[in-house]
Amino acid sequence: MDIGIIQQQRFVFALPARRAALHARDIIKTDISRHLVLKDLARKTTTNECTLKKEFKKLFNITVYQYL
Repeated sequence: MDIGIIQQQRFVFALPARRAALHARDIIKTDISRHLVLKDLARKTTTNECTLKKEFKKLFNITVYQYL
């Protein structure tokens, strides 16, 4: 299999996780004074906690907890 195809497939699968991380950041920024729980944040962004934590760290170079 061509390496370009593999990289393209990885990118396509990563898009929903990336969108979830961006959406999570927007939710946090909307009401910074509100106490948010990772489980609720993951549910609101239609992903799971593990994926959200991993993608958030990859995108923003900071953990969700540090951002909160």
